[in-house]
Amino acid sequence: MQTICSFNEWLAGIHKNGEIQSEIYEFLQDAREADCIEASRRYDIIAPYLMGEKPESFPVPERTFYRWVENWRKALSEYGCGYIGLLPRKSRRGNRTAKLPLETQKLMDEFIASNFDNHNQKGKFAAYCSFKKACCLKGIMAPSYKTFVLNINKNTRLLLATQ
Repeated sequence: MQTICSFNEWLAGIHKNGEIQSEIYEFLQDAREADCIEASRRYDIIAPYLMGEKPESFPVPERTFYRWVENWRKALSEYGCGYIGLLPRKSRRGNRTAKLPLETQKLMDEFIASNFDNHNQKGKFAAYCSFKKACCLKGIMAPSYKTFVLNINKNTRLLLATQ
């Protein structure tokens, strides 16, 4: 049984006429090396079944095993590469949509840029208290302190990256 063991071997196998298919490229952007290792582990488990052997025992729950087989076949028919179906989709899990109202997010970004990212910057809690007061005056919902600090850290990283 041959194992798809490395990311490079897998990458070499998905080229068509020297170019990567655009659908497959999206999966590549999200795949990390650990994801490819996990996909290879899954392949090692289902490969005998894909080659026609009946499983005598299941190293994973039976439902998981057949889900992986289904994902392999579905990816093979859709993209011509079953390996994609075995990649974990951890980066696509959860609700990634913004939960703050747009108005609150805009005010927070402006407030951080004008009151925090400068030479006379306040502490994070003092800046949050001022921001919360500004939200009350404008009649908009104020986010939690945790959300405010996460946005400060995000904006600070973005500012450092552009300099």
